[in-house]
Order: sequence, then C-alpha cells, then structure tokens
Amino acid sequence: MTSYRKVYAKLEELETDGSVLLRPLEYYAADYVKWFIREESIQVSRSDRRAISQIIDAAFLRPDALETYLEAGAPEEEVIGLRKAISSMVMEEDDQGRELFRKSLLENEEFYRECVEQVMRLSDSILEERNRELETSKADIENARSTLSDLNQSIEGLDSKKRSLEDDIERLASSLEQARSEQEAALGEIQSNIALRLGLKAVASQPVALHGPELLVTEGCLCDFVESDFDFEDVLAENLKKRGVTSVAGNPAVERGRLAVGVAAALAATKFIAIPQTVARQVADSLSVTVSGRSAKKVVVPADFRNVRSVLDAISGNEAVVIVDGIIDAANEGVLFALLSENVKPVVILPFVSHASASLIAKEAWGTMYLPNAESLSTYSCSTKGAKLQKMASRFMLPAVSADDALEEARDLSKELEQLDLAAEHCLLAAVVFRAIENLTDEELIERYVAQHLLMCSRCDESALETLAEWSEEDLGLIELSKKLGIHE
Repeated sequence: MTSYRKVYAKLEELETDGSVLLRPLEYYAADYVKWFIREESIQVSRSDRRAISQIIDAAFLRPDALETYLEAGAPEEEVIGLRKAISSMVMEEDDQGRELFRKSLLENEEFYRECVEQVMRLSDSILEERNRELETSKADIENARSTLSDLNQSIEGLDSKKRSLEDDIERLASSLEQARSEQEAALGEIQSNIALRLGLKAVASQPVALHGPELLVTEGCLCDFVESDFDFEDVLAENLKKRGVTSVAGNPAVERGRLAVGVAAALAATKFIAIPQTVARQVADSLSVTVSGRSAKKVVVPADFRNVRSVLDAISGNEAVVIVDGIIDAANEGVLFALLSENVKPVVILPFVSHASASLIAKEAWGTMYLPNAESLSTYSCSTKGAKLQKMASRFMLPAVSADDALEEARDLSKELEQLDLAAEHCLLAAVVFRAIENLTDEELIERYVAQHLLMCSRCDESALETLAEWSEEDLGLIELSKKLGIHE
C-alpha cells in the first residue's frame, strides 16, 4: 500500500500486479477533478460548469494521466462509471431531473402509462383551446377574405374610373389639339387681315380726287353799333331785345336780364355755351357785338364729320364769338369731345335742335359746356333791321371766383342734390357759375340760374326733375325744359 487513497471494497480477492484500487472510482470523482485541474494548471471560473465538463472529457481522453493519479491500472467499466459521476457534477439540475424522468419513462411501464393518460387528459383542454383558436382563425380568415373581396371590388371600381379618366384625358388632348389647329388657323387669318389692313391703309394715305362734305364757314361782319357805358349784363340784355328774344312763359325783360346774368356767370367757368337752336344765333350775335362790335362767326359741321383739325382751324381766328353748329349730336360726338378738350380763344356757342338728342350726349360733355337759363326764351319774327346794337365802351371783365369758394360750393351742391348722382365735374362747373351769380345779382332765388344745366347733367327723368323743382322754386325755364324732354309732370 503506497497511497491513502487506495481502499479495497470488494468481497473477493483481486489479482494484481502490485498496485490495486481499494475503492470504486466514483468515490474519487471530485478529488480527481481537482487534482487534474491542479496538475494541468487549467484556469476555470466557478460559474463555468460547461467548461469543467469539457475539461473532464479531456481528462478521460488521457488514460496515462488517470493511471498516474490512481497509481494503478483503471478498469474500463470503472472509468465509464467515473465519467458518469463527474458528468453529474457539472450537469444542471433541470438537466438531471429531465434525465431521471426520461429513465423512469423508459424503465417503468406503469409510470409511462400513467404519464400518457395524464397528458391525454391535459391535451383535451389544450385541443379545445386550439380548436377555439382555430375557429377564431377561420373567422379571421373569412373576414380577411371578405375584406379582400371588397378591396378587389374597390380596385375594379378604381380601375374603371381610371379608364374613364384616361378616356377623358384622351378626348381633352384631342380637343386641345383641335383648338391649337383652330388657333393657328385664326392667327393665320388675323395676319392676313393685318396685311390687308396695312395695304388698305397705304392706299387710303394716298391722295384721292373724291372729297366728303366740307365745313360751311360764315365769317362775322362789322355791325352798325353804338357804344354804351352800361354794364355787360345790361348791354347784352338790350341787344337780346333788339334781336327779337322774348319770353312767353314769363316777363320778357326779366327773363332776358336773367339770361344776360347767366351768360356772364357762365363765362367765368367755361368758354363753351350750349344754347337751344331757337335763340342760339341771337344770343351769339348779341354777345359778340357786346364785346367786339362784330357779328358772330358761324361754322356748320356736316353729319358724321371726321376732320377735327379743320374744325379747330376754323375757330382759331381773332373772333370773339364763334357758333359751331351740328356737333351736339350723336353722329358728331367725337368732334364735340375733341373741341371741348381744346383751350380755345373765342367763346364757342353750341346750338342744339333736339333736347332729346342733347340729353343722350355723354354726360361727361356737360362737365365742360354749360347750358344757361335760356329755356324760357324764344324769338319772334318781326324785323329788327335798322335797330342798332350796343357795344360796351369799356373792356368786359369776367367775374372772379376763387378756387376755395368754388370747391366749397361744389361740396354743398353735391350734398344738397345727392339724389341726382352728379359727377364731381358737374358740381364744380355749376358751383363756379353759382358763386359768380352771387356776385352779379341781389336775387335770393339764384338756383334757377343753374337748375336747367343740372337737369341735363342728371338722368333727365321724373325723379331728377322732382328733386330740382323742390330745390329751384318758381323756375319757369326748368318747367319749359322738362316739357321739351318729355318728363313734365
């Protein structure tokens, strides 16, 4: 006996060659593992049991090391037992239980049948649960199939709409192409028309032998007059009387005097005076002789006249007063506006025959030309030959109206006559005349001097007449004008 490790535990005597094991090898398992690790100098952590198992496997693959440890030969069946003992040391508890359970199932048939019966009983509830899950899955599958069917139908509907939109786009593209073709054709036609117009213009610019209607111009002549020291209004009123101007509606002398004041006040605002045809020539000559001693120059403009320059040239002389007849008419409205835009030297009398036609002229024209209170006057046919007209001995001085006074009066008129919807230029022109009349007469009812002009600036209807009739009391001229316009109540 050479080692304390050698213990004999067999009943029979063993044959040996000098060294025998006195204990079974499984009693040396733990001690052997420690000894092997120490002898081999292997570094192993306590927690790494798998690593220890690998070390043991390596140890059993070294029989020489095992015999050295035992100091004796190791029987093969003992080595196998030793390996199982050491493996149990490194195996997890769960693995051990599993191994024991497996061995029991293999070795104990009664236990095996009992386990099978228990598993079958448990499997029934599991199967029921799985069946329920299966039914739920089937329902989910059916719902998914229904949803898929709905989606397929939606996709088919969208495909149908897509095809419809594609057809619409194709039609629109075709229409667009057709429109482009038509546009190109139209542009070609326009270009052809432009070329034609340019050719016609070139031809029209060449002198031609044919001429349209021309202006009829009658020069004014020197009159046999007497000079007077009276005021402008008095001299003009007297000349109107000698030229046969009278009044049926009112007192002739009063109406002539008022017209003379109205003309003088109008000249403070504009040089374009609109006069009814019945007294236009008489007013023009009376005014011309009053300031210059000559009768008025007369220019008759044919209908639909286009040579505006010739009209302007005809009134550009040194005459004090010029009658321009035939332009307060729709056919010559262009000539009228061209004339009103000029800064002319003489006073321009603009006769009109038809009050209805005059009311149809663009209202902007009445912001520059003025209709004085002449509607209550007319002429009689008795001969006035031999009656000498009067000329002012002194120079006529226009009534002075400041810009501030004119603006203040224009605002007042706009407020008082708000129902007429008068434009600013209408109110301003009437305001200058209104303030000039205040400087020329002591009358209280001076609204009658501008009411007829304001009616022509308005809509020329019964509502406008009613408004002005309340504003201008006892206005005979306003009543006569409403009769001529066909709006008299």
